Amino acid sequence: MHICLSSAARPRYRQDIIRAVAIPSGGKVSFRYDRKWISPSVLQKIEEKALVEQPALICFVDQQDTSRQPILVPCRFAEFGEIDRPGSTVSLQLVLGDFAYAEDLEAFNRQIRASSGDLVPTCDAKGDISGTYWFEVSQQITTAVKTTELADWEQLVTQLAEFPDFGIDREPFFFYVKGLYRATDREPVKMKSGAYNLSPGAEYEIQIYHFHPKSSPVQASTWLRLDADSSAVRLPAGNLAAVDSRYDLKRIRVMTDTAVFKEEGGIHIYRVDGNPQADPAVDEFRLAFKVRGALPTTVCKGLLLGALLASPHVLSIDDFANLNAYVPAVFPLIAGILVAFGVRKRADLIG
Repeated sequence: MHICLSSAARPRYRQDIIRAVAIPSGGKVSFRYDRKWISPSVLQKIEEKALVEQPALICFVDQQDTSRQPILVPCRFAEFGEIDRPGSTVSLQLVLGDFAYAEDLEAFNRQIRASSGDLVPTCDAKGDISGTYWFEVSQQITTAVKTTELADWEQLVTQLAEFPDFGIDREPFFFYVKGLYRATDREPVKMKSGAYNLSPGAEYEIQIYHFHPKSSPVQASTWLRLDADSSAVRLPAGNLAAVDSRYDLKRIRVMTDTAVFKEEGGIHIYRVDGNPQADPAVDEFRLAFKVRGALPTTVCKGLLLGALLASPHVLSIDDFANLNAYVPAVFPLIAGILVAFGVRKRADLIG
């Protein structure tokens, strides 16, 4: 098992943990490491390109208090996706799976340190940190469980909230995108290859659960904002959800376009404090969508409309054996198809 650590030494690193506990299963997060923070055995496997789809465990490492050793908090199980080696650094994609929860953090940290040798970040007497942030462990991890339960997710973020880097003053609430559901029957839509595959002209619902373990000082001016970045999807009931309680389940409607050909797009999710229409300081993450094209349906509608338009002429033909008599009926048939494909509408837009 590979262990991928992220600290809060930089805002982006802290944000990586927020994303890791917020993005639905099948989504992706990106980590980046200087090679000096990667263990030699992992570097060798990177060179050999032997890590794709290998399992990993994402952990937060708290190293703010230099009077003690850094503490690891398991957050999410994942698999490796694409791994790039630009210059002296390594960038990797992690495909997220189940949550990781360790009821006993001390036992978890003992097991990781015992099974990884001296690779775990360590603080010396001067307060300097040494070690690696991407390494392997030799034993099966028994002190952290895989779970999909929201109750365990609550316990996980409760552990994070105990550290200053995720205190109320810095993280007033945590949230998790439970998933995307069909509006008709509330059936969940599974994410594949990092994107949701949706039907054209259909209605869905994004469910987002937000929570804080303490009395969070969230005011009515704190929001979750969702912005669509293409015409493939839209938010007919609005793109804002007020975070005005310690916990709640938000439901946001999503409608897909009825374009003839396949479209791709996404919805960006932000946390906004104050003016909900202001430019967010941080783009939390993006949910990607692929909307199937309506080509077969459009062709059928065009043929049906064309047949209706051509039917008066066809019914007036006296000599059905005369093929030339059918030629005038071709034009209304073509007109029906053009109307179905929206040529008239597009011409109006161009004109």
